Amino acid sequence: MKLKSLLLVVLQFSFILLLLAGTKNMKQPVLFTIFLSVSVLLLVWAAVVMKKSRLRIMPDPHRNATLVNSGPYRLIRHPMYTAVLCAGIALLLAHFSYIRLFYWAALFVVL
Repeated sequence: MKLKSLLLVVLQFSFILLLLAGTKNMKQPVLFTIFLSVSVLLLVWAAVVMKKSRLRIMPDPHRNATLVNSGPYRLIRHPMYTAVLCAGIALLLAHFSYIRLFYWAALFVVL
């Protein structure tokens, strides 16, 4: 396991937790629901297509990895990261603040 990969995963989860921690109320429940629903559907679809044996939390590809180009991977290069960013937008919309926008932007950069 590479130190850079571990750092990226720790940063990713840290920014997700910071976004979750600041969610108090839902100012935009319809947009929140839409973004969160799209996020969950995309994440599940990508995970099913990726198959359990290929799923890894670390960003480094497995030695015997093959390129997946079906399902959401036909349309989006990183659908799981996209799903995380959509969920982050939902959390940002639930309770907007500039610091939370910074957390989402930092998550975007890390991903």
